[in-house]
Amino acid sequence: MRNAAAVNLLNPAAYSAVRPKSFLFDFGLEGQCFYNSQKYYGQTLNTSYYTVNFHDIAFQLPIAKHLGLGFSLTPYSSVGYRMKQEVDDDEIWGNIGRVQYQWDGDGDVTEVKLGLGWEIFRGFSIGIAAQYYWGDIQRIYKTAILENITGGGLIADATGTETYSVSRFKGQFGVQWSPISNRRRATYDIGGDLNPNVTTKVQTGDIFNTVAMDMGNRLGLKLPQQVAVGIYYNTPKIAVGADYVYQDWRSGNSRLVEKSAAGFDVAYRNTNTVKLGVEYTPNKA
Repeated sequence: MRNAAAVNLLNPAAYSAVRPKSFLFDFGLEGQCFYNSQKYYGQTLNTSYYTVNFHDIAFQLPIAKHLGLGFSLTPYSSVGYRMKQEVDDDEIWGNIGRVQYQWDGDGDVTEVKLGLGWEIFRGFSIGIAAQYYWGDIQRIYKTAILENITGGGLIADATGTETYSVSRFKGQFGVQWSPISNRRRATYDIGGDLNPNVTTKVQTGDIFNTVAMDMGNRLGLKLPQQVAVGIYYNTPKIAVGADYVYQDWRSGNSRLVEKSAAGFDVAYRNTNTVKLGVEYTPNKA
């Protein structure tokens, strides 16, 4: 959308809509309730979580006639899960004891965007923005022998920790065309190497917390090229908007395809997203 009274987080071309001698500030919160249930080796596994986080902190201001500057701080990706599984089948019980596996994940990646929007002629604007991504995501894998074959308590455990640290720049181009009350937009995000720094550590649960492995490397993960198109139509009372977004995750990350220990394919897939919004204002001041 193109609105002189609202911040547009998706398209830097819309920054040119801000009025002279004005300043727009936007702050949003977002809550989410997630529930999932699935079968795994004949068992029903359930997981659920609730999150509350800021959705955006953003502002727009004019620099010159038909030229505006925009800034936004938004969460880009987040991780949050905890799963447990206890195994006491005959094979493991006969050799070791009752074993518990635990997987934990926590962290996020945040996007900062700073850009310029310029209205070249009435109804047609272009924009460019620089985007910076930073954050840390930690994944913990823990194995514990809860009860040995002689009936004793916890006798051993091992903990593996992987920390992904992200700090990368990329860019975005935007176009916005507004014939009458119809507004069309298109944006293109430049793909690029994300290359998070991965630190892996495995510790045994003895009295010394012995480190069995400690290493660091770069994961060859790429942020995808992204193409988005949309249309927005409004009257004094009704506004309707639709967006389509395509992200090319697969081509840049095809080399990351691998087989997990359980035999599943671990790979990235391209994504297609469609969004539709409707706004009704019964009495516009």
